[in-house]
Amino acid sequence: MKHLAYNDVFLTLRNLSIIMAVLVTFVIVGCAEDKEVATFIQANPTNGSTIQEDEDIIVTFDMLPAGLRVTGGEFSLSDTSVTITGPFTPGTVNIFLTWADGAQALTYTVEPIKKPITGSNIVDLVTGLHAPSSIALDVAGGKMYWIDEGKLRIQRSNLDGSDVETLITVGDFGVGPSIALDVAGGKMYWPQSVSWDAYGIRRANFDGTNVETLISRLQEDPENITLDVAGGTIYWTEHQGVGDFYHLKRANLDGSNVEIFVSGLIFPGNLALDLTRKQMYLTSPSAVLVMDLETRKARPLVSGLIGPDGIALDLAERKMYWKIYVQGIIQRSNLDGSNVEILASTGKYPQDLALDLAGGNMYWTESPGRYAAETTNGKIRRSD
Repeated sequence: MKHLAYNDVFLTLRNLSIIMAVLVTFVIVGCAEDKEVATFIQANPTNGSTIQEDEDIIVTFDMLPAGLRVTGGEFSLSDTSVTITGPFTPGTVNIFLTWADGAQALTYTVEPIKKPITGSNIVDLVTGLHAPSSIALDVAGGKMYWIDEGKLRIQRSNLDGSDVETLITVGDFGVGPSIALDVAGGKMYWPQSVSWDAYGIRRANFDGTNVETLISRLQEDPENITLDVAGGTIYWTEHQGVGDFYHLKRANLDGSNVEIFVSGLIFPGNLALDLTRKQMYLTSPSAVLVMDLETRKARPLVSGLIGPDGIALDLAERKMYWKIYVQGIIQRSNLDGSNVEILASTGKYPQDLALDLAGGNMYWTESPGRYAAETTNGKIRRSD
């Protein structure tokens, strides 16, 4: 009897052990099956897109991720979303998110914040020049280039006016009031007399080396150069040799295939291209004009001006800028000629202007006149 009782107790305990083991197994398996895993849903802006340096990135999950870490930016959590804030450094930025159950990599191209050009906070960058005329910017390279006709030389400096260099001195022959840059190719172009009775267009490396005469034996002084680098074309104006009339000419960037593009322009000023819309902006003695490059017909946009020149474009904002030498002002309007405004009153004699659109700055040269070798009151100025 006692033996049987002990066997019953043993069997009962063994059965309870089996039952407990099964229950523990069910609990463990059930917990494993019920464990919640956070899943990445999307990022806004979309991964791989372009953002502004002050733009937020919002990452959405199906649930709040546990143990989240973010490299590449500050972040905050809210319900099932993560907001990653800058400012981000312009260029390519890589952001990595890791959490208890996964990871996600994001890559963006960051654009700098575009600052508006206001014409305020005018500062002198370079002083003591003789007769600075045309100016051109290499913003990516941190340099500005200009022609000093008073000393027959091409110079450059940093964008803040420091480290002034004389790159080329042309000697006894004149240099024209225009300089154009092929930033991608590292070349600068300018008009120059190549002898006492011959006129041409030259180019050189940005450091002034490897000077080439691309075009020579032109009948008159070439002026007002602009480049269509993508199309491999250079445009310039040239006096027709009679009256107030000028040709608009063009050639390949290597100087070949010179042709008259348009004739009969009256004292045209600087040229600026809108290649997307196949248009050229230029000035006459009293107006700002736009020319259709296909029909080669020009029409006035802004009239009643006094010697506008130095045309420059902000195509993204649909704005154009020009200077009035005798009034000492810089003006701006919409590309269709509406909303004309005085942006800056320089008080002196602005010659040419150039825009740093990313930095929100406007640069211009000032000089009392051309060929003023005996004066040293020419300067380069900048505004916001």
